[in-house]
Amino acid sequence: MFGLTAAASASPLRTLRRWPSTSSTRPAGHHCHVAAAVPPEKGARVEDQTVSAPLTQSIRSSAHGTPAWREFALAATGDWGGCCVEFDADGIALDVPLRYVHGVGRVPAAAMPFRDTVTDWMTKCEVTNTGDGVMIETKRALPEIGNEDAIASCGGSEWNEYVAYVEDEPRFVLRGAQEDKTVTSEGTFSAGPRILGALNQGDDPKQLPDNTSTVVQHCLTDPSSGRRVRVVHRVAPAPGDGGRGRWKTEGLEVWIEQKKACVAPFANDVRVIFDGEGGDGVGGKEWKLVPERSAAFELVWSDTLGLEEKDGGSTFVALPEASGPTCQGPGAVGPTVGIGGAGGHLTRLPCGIWVFCGTVAASSDSEESDLVVLEAGWITPSSERLFATRRYDARTGRLLKVHLGCERR
Repeated sequence: MFGLTAAASASPLRTLRRWPSTSSTRPAGHHCHVAAAVPPEKGARVEDQTVSAPLTQSIRSSAHGTPAWREFALAATGDWGGCCVEFDADGIALDVPLRYVHGVGRVPAAAMPFRDTVTDWMTKCEVTNTGDGVMIETKRALPEIGNEDAIASCGGSEWNEYVAYVEDEPRFVLRGAQEDKTVTSEGTFSAGPRILGALNQGDDPKQLPDNTSTVVQHCLTDPSSGRRVRVVHRVAPAPGDGGRGRWKTEGLEVWIEQKKACVAPFANDVRVIFDGEGGDGVGGKEWKLVPERSAAFELVWSDTLGLEEKDGGSTFVALPEASGPTCQGPGAVGPTVGIGGAGGHLTRLPCGIWVFCGTVAASSDSEESDLVVLEAGWITPSSERLFATRRYDARTGRLLKVHLGCERR
């Protein structure tokens, strides 16, 4: 969700609860792939924190308190029912690692060799506007054995007091005053580290081990269906690369959510198909950007402030037009590179969703270095293409631009 970073070793445990009890125990051996919440006053390990540089005014500002931010908060906050599936880098859905056996309690799935595979978590998500960003709190219902009627087949709004669940640590995103936020008025956002590999502000990425993982989150909202797709993308430096130039996908969490509603399991749905592969059903017409539903942001880096400053002395500025790579061809950078077989890894997912991680050639004279591109996209039920793309300098690891876009044919 998400300037946020997280190390794999720092992943918080989920909490087992019975709805709506406040008592909890920690399920052993099950680690969440998201970063732990940090109180606002500590100012560490949270996304898009306050910077010391003043806000550079832009035509379409999305800073806290602006109309664009208020519209985003209205669209993004509330109670969301949904379904979550965890995938490996190749898009293989992973079995839910716990079961709740009535009369026994929670049992690791690995201890049940004759179990049925369950890949879809039924979920609830509450998003709250904190005034300084938003807070995301999520719960996942455990597959139950012995009382399957405790939760309806589609979950979401129909949980009752008998449902056993685990709870992710809350996550704060899009925090910090005096700069634009990487959001749209529809509730779409992108959040992640401003320097790839930096665990905390002030850390030198060059000193981090190769196995340090970083978390990026994209949220793509489709107003026509009332649904959104959240992708939690965990990436790490490619082996032996020292965290510069080449990055790989380690794992994915994909959430499909709808406000106060159910979302059916989707792990076995048809995987995304792109142009030239047949079956896209839209006649091969050119994708065109929808400017009024798109936004582009540049991260301005200070020439005098170093990594010891908050966010390395960087400030997000909304560009007056949603221009850049999205206007030079397909808005979704991932499919273009992935289908061509160069530069990175494209993960095809159900329901028209894809994720890309890879290094691509610089797209303009102003970009001297190659780029590390992290992207999530979604071909919606209405055949629009939504995408969120983060572009980093491959040499320095610094974030350069964020694009949130919608395309139509």
